[in-house]
Amino acid sequence: MDLVLACGAALLVCGCVTYLLLGWADQVGLVDRPAGRKNHVHPTPVVGGIGVFVALCVSWIWLQGGEVSSAVLGFCIAGGLLVLVGSIDDVRDLSWRLRFPAQIVAALILCAFGTQLTQLAPLDARPSLELGLLSIPFTVFAVVGLINAVNMVDGIDGLAGSIVAATLLLMAGLAALGGNWGLFSLLLVAATSVLAFLGFNLRLPGRSTALTFLGNSGSALLGLLIAWSAIELTHGDHAPWTPALAPWLVALPILDCLTLIGRRLAGGRSPFSADRMHFHHLLLDRGWSVNQVVLVGLAVHLALAGFGLLLLALGVSDLGLIVGFLLVLAVYSVSLVRGFDVDSGVATVESGSGG
Repeated sequence: MDLVLACGAALLVCGCVTYLLLGWADQVGLVDRPAGRKNHVHPTPVVGGIGVFVALCVSWIWLQGGEVSSAVLGFCIAGGLLVLVGSIDDVRDLSWRLRFPAQIVAALILCAFGTQLTQLAPLDARPSLELGLLSIPFTVFAVVGLINAVNMVDGIDGLAGSIVAATLLLMAGLAALGGNWGLFSLLLVAATSVLAFLGFNLRLPGRSTALTFLGNSGSALLGLLIAWSAIELTHGDHAPWTPALAPWLVALPILDCLTLIGRRLAGGRSPFSADRMHFHHLLLDRGWSVNQVVLVGLAVHLALAGFGLLLLALGVSDLGLIVGFLLVLAVYSVSLVRGFDVDSGVATVESGSGG
């Protein structure tokens, strides 16, 4: 019953906070206005991330009866930092040189509160892949990487939120299968918060545009959330799932991020430069609707996660899981590059994305 009430609280709080912020956003500049690469038509509030964050904090504290665990407290502090910096970025358009240090600090906060990568395979694996002194820098690299991966995939209405919600539900199921009912409850509540946001962000029947976007605050928060969830799922004294499975569970954002960074560096540009070279831009520029792209992206994401789970069920080693993911990355990168190069006019810098 506590879990049902917590999920209800997450749904209600996110819905109410987001709805109230919609009318307040324009007064403080939390509005994304069409310009440059952005392809949305109307000025749109970027308050979705704030709604999700408030809902998460309230519902998780309720769920834990006020006795908040160290891991949850660390996430709330780190998430609060990213939402604050991201909201300033949404208003002032901060340089990545200011956003990046905030992301590093957020990752270090997770480490300080016990959410930390300590191995790349279970400690009883042979060979054991313990990180030792590399634990903290590797955690920072992984967390910051996922924060930016979700930010990059947040290019059209409903895509990032749908992928994150599906990932959280999948991780919740895995937590339950592994007997980690505390984490199952937290992830189910988190998924409910994101689903509440999607009620404002998806293009639903009778509504051709989103009512609100995640904003940089929201995409950073959701990236932090799935990084935190993956670490909590695969680490701990009795974690039933190998850390080598984690990349498969968040596959599409990682694949898209690494491919785009590689392509930008190969072209002599900053990895943080803006363009229309994501997989969703490729599909949009070829006539696919926004909802079609969201459904296909979600299907590919879940298929990759399912394939990783299948490999694990077939007894593939941890090293095999990692090598397999790298092979998928190579195939994805080649496919995406060829897809853009078929029509050299498709992927032009400053062409436009929004939402």
